Amino acid sequence: MTPLSYRPATRSDIAQVLANETAAYVVPWSQQSIIDSLQSNYVFWVVLHHRRIVGHIIFQSVADECHLLNICLNPHHQGQGLGQSMLQHWLEYCENHELTQLFLEVRVSNSRALKLYQNNGFKIVSRRKDYYRLPNNQREDGILMLRQLTPH
Repeated sequence: MTPLSYRPATRSDIAQVLANETAAYVVPWSQQSIIDSLQSNYVFWVVLHHRRIVGHIIFQSVADECHLLNICLNPHHQGQGLGQSMLQHWLEYCENHELTQLFLEVRVSNSRALKLYQNNGFKIVSRRKDYYRLPNNQREDGILMLRQLTPH
């Protein structure tokens, strides 16, 4: 498997990030939300495979906490271990920056992601009723997950 590379996202990446987001999610982040992520205090990486943007990772850290806001891999590249590599890259960043409380939310129906996170040490903290939007004004619960890292 060709290794992934990561770099900070730029404004010129927005179209491809949005294309991956739209392909991967029933209710993707909006173009404006993605643009806002570039201008906020978030860390926003694009993920490259064979020099093409295949995904992205957006997160925010405050003090010793880090919140994974969005991790997206184009569906054409799923099932190859790339999602695990992306998550591992984020976890290594968190360890290197002495972030000890790692949070994320996942749709209750996203069993593949739930399994990935649980296999990487995340524990279910709570269920957030109607946290995610669905088409046709429907809602879906979110699962809040936490992984605690031991400081070096």
